[in-house]
Amino acid sequence: MKGTGKMQNVECRMQKRASKAWLAVPFIIVHSSFSILFAGCEKHISQANIDAVNSAFDRAENTSRGVIEKTVSPKEVESILGAPSKVETFKMELETHKPVVEGTRYIYEQNGQKIVLHFVDNKLISKAPYFGEAQTGAEKKP
Repeated sequence: MKGTGKMQNVECRMQKRASKAWLAVPFIIVHSSFSILFAGCEKHISQANIDAVNSAFDRAENTSRGVIEKTVSPKEVESILGAPSKVETFKMELETHKPVVEGTRYIYEQNGQKIVLHFVDNKLISKAPYFGEAQTGAEKKP
């Protein structure tokens, strides 16, 4: 009789462990799914993203001819393209009464290519180029 009681006790403990192990299965499945889902997630800037920045620039340019000046700010660009790979300050010479203006340069890098956006007084000063497109004028790094 003593042996039977011990066997039942061992069997009961094994069943409890097995039921606890099954509780972990959903967690493992969910965790694995998220790991697989987010493993391939990296920042990717598409042509449509750049088109959205350029559309915002065009709208701001058309609106600024009115009384209230509308601009595209660095935060608006970040909301469309995401955080830049690098941010730098720059100085730009002007042919006006101010000899030099300070600005901020946002550099986005992707697949070995980069685009550079320039802001003066927190305003985007030109349209965003596409990856692989030759950058001219203000977009070139001095």
